[in-house]
Amino acid sequence: IGSGVTKVLISGVIAFEQITVAGNRRAIICKNSYSAANTLGWAADTLAVSDAKSLVIPPQLVNVQEGDTIGLYYWTQQSTDQIGGNEYGGRTSLTVEVVA
Repeated sequence: IGSGVTKVLISGVIAFEQITVAGNRRAIICKNSYSAANTLGWAADTLAVSDAKSLVIPPQLVNVQEGDTIGLYYWTQQSTDQIGGNEYGGRTSLTVEVVA
């Protein structure tokens, strides 16, 4: 986050390719580092084998200060997932819009 920025609007989406192991998935946006205390927004779902789905984190207005970082994280108990994307950011993306 740059100088003079105090509020940002964040949102995100993580798109999964075809799921091969059923279970819980979470998309999480955090400020500065991954932790429950730093979580700004999240989405979760339980996915079945063969699902191809996106987890969408709706826009959230958050306070920030110079030097903060915003990151999109993915959590699961499985390790075989493939995250999909494209050149336009329409499938997996993090958006940070300066408001003030």
